[in-house]
Amino acid sequence: MRIMRHGIVVAMAMVVYCLSFTAALAKDDAAKTGTAPKTARDDAVKISAASKVIREIAATPKRRIPPELLKGASAIVIIPKTAKRNFMVSGGSAGGLLLVQDKEGAWSNPVFITLTGGTLGWQMVGDPMDIVLVLKSKKSVDAILKGKFTLDTKVAIEPGHLGSGIKSPSSKEQKVEISSYVRSHGAFEEEAVVAGTTLHIDSAANDHFYAKAKVTPDEIVSGKVLKSTEDVKTLQKLLADYAAAK
Repeated sequence: MRIMRHGIVVAMAMVVYCLSFTAALAKDDAAKTGTAPKTARDDAVKISAASKVIREIAATPKRRIPPELLKGASAIVIIPKTAKRNFMVSGGSAGGLLLVQDKEGAWSNPVFITLTGGTLGWQMVGDPMDIVLVLKSKKSVDAILKGKFTLDTKVAIEPGHLGSGIKSPSSKEQKVEISSYVRSHGAFEEEAVVAGTTLHIDSAANDHFYAKAKVTPDEIVSGKVLKSTEDVKTLQKLLADYAAAK
């Protein structure tokens, strides 16, 4: 009888250990894949980091995204402070924001997104890096807002030009749908282009930030769902001021 009781105790202890170990693994995997529980602090940090990226780029007029390019953009994607390992592991991703610009030059509230995969040649870029995509085509924006958009060979994406302005773009430049900018340690990698990556709408992050279940990207960019925090206002103003710069 004693032996049987001892066996039962040991078996129960093993079950508890296995459950604890599995939970720990799940928590670790969640942290690695970006599916860990989010907090308001996470959202604020990401928006603040995006603002810092735009502020720093605007402060270097000779080596910046031309304001004219931003002025005519349909949208911008900002993925701040990400590490190469986020892309180099299977299923890895990095989180960022998408903001859409209307005809009057006003920028929408942010849509949370993730970027996965890619053929950038990450070994040539230092850590951490900031990724900025300037989307000229409404077609590209609409494709992202549907939930998933892969930057494959069907999409005209090129490394973006740097400088204070754009003068007489070539016919090839005029056909570019997305201008890709990758920055590391304050300097742009001129040959780097985020090709082969996939942009996904981060539904969980959007639901959390806007405090609404199943909020859609269209509701966010159209203004049907609003959350005008100071961080959001700062980012929107930075983009508007940048696009209006001479």
